[in-house]
Amino acid sequence: MTRRQQQQATLRRDVLDAALTQLDEGGSAAVNWRGLARSVGVSPSTLYTYFESIDALYTALILDVYSQMELEVARDVEANAAPVDRVIAASHGYRRFATTHPARFTLVFTDVLPGYAAPPGGPTVDAQVAVMAPLIGGVNALLGEDEDEFESMSLPRRRLLIGAWARLHGFVSLEVNHHLDWAGDLDEMFSSMLGTMIAELTADPSN
Repeated sequence: MTRRQQQQATLRRDVLDAALTQLDEGGSAAVNWRGLARSVGVSPSTLYTYFESIDALYTALILDVYSQMELEVARDVEANAAPVDRVIAASHGYRRFATTHPARFTLVFTDVLPGYAAPPGGPTVDAQVAVMAPLIGGVNALLGEDEDEFESMSLPRRRLLIGAWARLHGFVSLEVNHHLDWAGDLDEMFSSMLGTMIAELTADPSN
């Protein structure tokens, strides 16, 4: 890159980092165009040099969060590990990201940003699928299938995978939103839930 391109990339990264700080401190509603400009020391109009609109900024922020989550979900997944261990490691990574970065998790899975709509069939869809890739691969291996691409899976396999994701995501969402604060040892409960999920996957008659 030229020096100018490097400077632009650096400022763009600074803006995204400032947006992440706003998000962590005040939720998605706190991500403010003027506040971001002030944080990085430029005028609001100058931000349009780096993001063509507030929607473009939101999309970049969502992609950034998905990228972080993708790394965390895959972090402890070993390609040559037993399928059940891959599923467990990916699931723990999913939960770990959510509980460590609740506002970021909420942004990509729960919040509706005022006036924002993600590009249909665009990069945010691909980014979400990338987050789930280690779980998809682990579940397919658990079911005796080598295929890692969701689009190539049979309908029964898709249903099994989405059911497993729904169970995992439901638990994590309840925990992140403090709806399980009364429930006791959540680490033990999460491990038990994973055991039940895996048992149901492997016992399903469609296998």
